[in-house]
Amino acid sequence: METKKILISGVAGSIGVHVLAHLLHNTDWFVVGLASFRHRGWTDRINEVVKDHPDWSNRYEVHTHDLTAPLSPILKSKIGHIDYIINLASLSDVEASIKDPTTFIQNNVWSVLNMLEYAREVKPKAFVQFSTDEVFGALVPLIRRLMKILHTILAVHTALPKHPLIIWSALIFIHTICRLLFPTAPTTMVLINFRKNYMDFLLQIY
Repeated sequence: METKKILISGVAGSIGVHVLAHLLHNTDWFVVGLASFRHRGWTDRINEVVKDHPDWSNRYEVHTHDLTAPLSPILKSKIGHIDYIINLASLSDVEASIKDPTTFIQNNVWSVLNMLEYAREVKPKAFVQFSTDEVFGALVPLIRRLMKILHTILAVHTALPKHPLIIWSALIFIHTICRLLFPTAPTTMVLINFRKNYMDFLLQIY
């Protein structure tokens, strides 16, 4: 049986590296990681995961790429076929989103759009988009109306955004769900809204 191949964007972030560790420990899959290393992604985290497992050296690869730009043809060729995509890459600091909301939202929206367009091309079996639970509730007027429509169709619950991070997440939520509604969607799409992040074995390197 052919080994599954999964791509994780934001692989060097605090959540991404835990996903990497889980896959290397619990599957025989090959992991392709993407990280810009311009924000909160650290090579130290990846090194911490693999340092005691030299046998994993042929089970993963990490490419440096800023997802605010599309993947280049050369990078796509290096990556090759992909079975699954987990999209974690984003800015997530609330304070930063308040101080510089335009840069924050542009970075995160373009990152998701470029990953979705990449998925349309490579057609993985599933695309998993991570978001935050704070997107739920009564939204600002325009978004509220859109969410009410989605609520009717998909029993989606809604919440009031308190800062740009939540607004960005709501936009991603709407965009991802809308793609699910189109019959031409290339793959199964999953949106995960998580609440709390608990760090495990990497606390000592923070």
